[in-house]
Parts: sequence; structure tokens; C-alpha cells
Amino acid sequence: MELLNVKIKLNDKISETVLVSEDLWEQWELKKGIIYTLSFGNRTFKTSLNKTIKHEKAIGFPKKAAIQLGIPFSKQVQARIDSSTIKLGPLIGILSGNNCIKSGEIAIQNNSKNDAEFVMEMLSSEKFTAHYSFLFSPGDVDWEREVVLGSFRIVDETGKDHWRHYEVPLPDVIYNRMLSRRAEYSEVGQRFYANVKLAKDIKMFNPHYFSKEFIHEVLLNDEEAVKYLPETIFKPKKSDVWKMVERHRTVFLKPKNRAGGWGIFKITKNDERYIVNNERRIDKYKSLRRCFKRADFEQNRKKYMVQQGIKLIEVDGRNADFRVNLNKNNKNEWVVVAKACKAAGKKSTTTHIRLGGTIHNGTEVLIQVFKDRAPAIEKEIEEAVIILAKAVDKSIGGPIGELGIDLGVDQDGKVWLFEINSLPGRSILHEPGMEDAGMLSIHLLYEYSYFLAGFHLNSKQAER
Repeated sequence: MELLNVKIKLNDKISETVLVSEDLWEQWELKKGIIYTLSFGNRTFKTSLNKTIKHEKAIGFPKKAAIQLGIPFSKQVQARIDSSTIKLGPLIGILSGNNCIKSGEIAIQNNSKNDAEFVMEMLSSEKFTAHYSFLFSPGDVDWEREVVLGSFRIVDETGKDHWRHYEVPLPDVIYNRMLSRRAEYSEVGQRFYANVKLAKDIKMFNPHYFSKEFIHEVLLNDEEAVKYLPETIFKPKKSDVWKMVERHRTVFLKPKNRAGGWGIFKITKNDERYIVNNERRIDKYKSLRRCFKRADFEQNRKKYMVQQGIKLIEVDGRNADFRVNLNKNNKNEWVVVAKACKAAGKKSTTTHIRLGGTIHNGTEVLIQVFKDRAPAIEKEIEEAVIILAKAVDKSIGGPIGELGIDLGVDQDGKVWLFEINSLPGRSILHEPGMEDAGMLSIHLLYEYSYFLAGFHLNSKQAER
């Protein structure tokens, strides 16, 4: 049956009868005297229906029926009928590590200002309105009662947004935006993930942080993806590091389970000296022994990976790489949403913003460096990220709705993979000129949520 945009209207009538507008009644070929099952989130409610003469597609819920089904307030949603079951929704939960609403502002544990703004934009989206969406944390869920205390953004009569808290059923879809490994691996976090797996009717996408080692193994065994991998060894011995330095002259010693550029050592052999760059501090040593001591290598060897250094293109004399953000659409297909070039900060080993990295227009940088070859290299970047995303998608135990992929382009124009992020930052989407890409990302997140929930809408339907 076709999906329809339907207005859910709550009223204070004493009657327990759910009312369906005449237009909707006739389109769905409903009948009096039949018990229908209404479904919202992970809750169902059996009731008979009556017809009203209103000429709009609407369903009116008396207070008691709304409470039984868990509908929090009047809203436009999607609806479909299958035999005698009417599904309303979708109900979408955005999972945060810590839901803390103060003075009308949002604070998300370990999330950047950009990410907090993104969650606000997503909850307040004026385009995708045919659903209920809310923010919550693992502690807001009562699994025994199968309810969640959700924080909703409600627009009042003056057009201002306000936070309102409602108890609703377990959602159809959970978008994991818990940007803290500590929160994910905590007892509360692990218990939450275990309960989600047991709940058959909940689809959660971006289920967890990626293991760099696991992703590397996946890509090594993919015929198309393997060509983008620099030489990498996990849990390296000292001899492995020494051999790679001799072979490539420059290597990166990285913690395999940290993000944000923390703890990365760049080691370069220059004549008979080793130049070590870490967190903008540069030291020169006569032997690798001093490098290992600096990195506390003996104690942490199993936590490290060593990776071939790439002679990257430069922006104003600084190494530069590329971040590409991808999202799934309502056909479960990957879409390139945004790409940007990031140049390293002064004396920094990486291009991370916290270390002084700057963001630049990727197309313009490629043209500046490669001239007439730029379009072909840009096409290779876009083809590479789709190949890499598909390879990862096949191997992860759970739906993935977005990825952030960090790539390098060497001075010969070859594309290299550095990292794939399951919970990508959104800093490039807050740059001037990226406004449309930022909105597209939000739209696609909702499209994919609709897909997972079984509400297979196209964009035009969702914006009505």
C-alpha cells in the first residue's frame, strides 16, 4: 500500500474512538465494526475506527488512545496500511552519550560545538517533518517497560524552538551519535547495545566505533579496495618499525584505538638522524631507541600501528589530505555529500583542526596542484570512497548510514586511504559554501532512517 502523509491530531475528548477523515477512510477502504491494529514505534494498540467528514488526510486520537499508543503530540507523519494494521511513523531516536538540556541549549558529552549544532539542526529540520525524532541517552531507556524518555524540539506559536520531554515507545530507528568511546565501552553503553540487539524491531545504524585493525583486514581482502592501502603493520615489533623506516624514509606510529590525531608520531630518517614529530614538538635523535622511549613503545607496542608515510600534496608548504563525507539514501545507496582539503597546522604531524589544521576547497586545491589532471584525480577520489564504503558495508554487523573517509593524494596523483570513521565529525560541513551539503546530509540521514523503518519515501514525499 502507498505511503501517505497523514496528520495525527490529539484531542481531549472523553470518547475512546479513534477518528479517521473521510478522504483517508475511502482511500484505505476502511470498514466499521472491524478491529484494526495501530502501530507506532515498537508499540501496538487494537481499536475500532470511526469516520469523520473532514476533507483531509488525518487521524484523530482521544487522549486515552494517544496515551495507550504512546503518541506525544499532534504531528504530520507517514502512514501505511497492511491488511488490518496501520503503521504510523517513523519514530526516530538520536542516541547521545549524555543528554543534558540546560537553559535551552544542548550539551552532548565529548561532542564538539559543531556536532551539537548539527543535532539541533536535525531535530529542528523544517524540510523533513513527516516523522517524530528525539534525542536520548542510554540511561533514558526503560527496557522492562519498553519506553524511552525523549527530548523533543517543539516549535511554539511564535516560531521559537523549545525542549519538551515525552515518554514514548521504543523507536523504529536509532541513529547512533554517541561520540565517546568511553561511553560506548562503559557498562551502561554495553548493556544498551545488548538490549538493542535483542529488540528485533529496532534498527540502529552506525552501531559502533570501527576497529582500525578490523577495517584494514577487510580492505586487504577486497580486490578493489586493497590498492588504496598504504603498507601498515599492527602491533609492530621494533624491527618492523626499523625496516619500514629504511624502506619508506617516513612512517607514522599511531595508536590504533584513538581518534582526533592524538598520540601520533611521525618518524623521518634524514641522513643518520631520526626526526620525530608529535603534537607540534619536533626532536632529533641519533637512533630509533630514543624514538621508542619517547613513544613508550615497550609498554604500548600492542596498542600501536605503523604506517607507510606518503609524500602528500601541499597547500602553502603544508601537507594536505582530504575528508569525504558520505551518506546512504532511501535506496540504501552511498552518496558523496561533501569533500574538502585539510592542510596541516604549523609543525603539526596531521591535518586535525585542533592542531591548527585549516580547511580548503578540495577542487581548487587539486586544480592548483595538478592543473589539467585535476578532474581525473577528483573523479578517482569519488570512485575510491564508494569502493571503500561498499567494502566496509559488506563486513560490518549492522546498518551503516554515514561514513567519513580520510584520504591522501601523493605528488604523483595516486589516492591513498588513511582512515574510515563510522561516526564522522562535521567540521567541513560548517565551512562557508557548505550549507547545502550540510542540509543534504541531514536529509539523507532521515531518508535512510525511513528506509530502515520501512517507510520508503522519496525526498519530495518527505518534504510535503
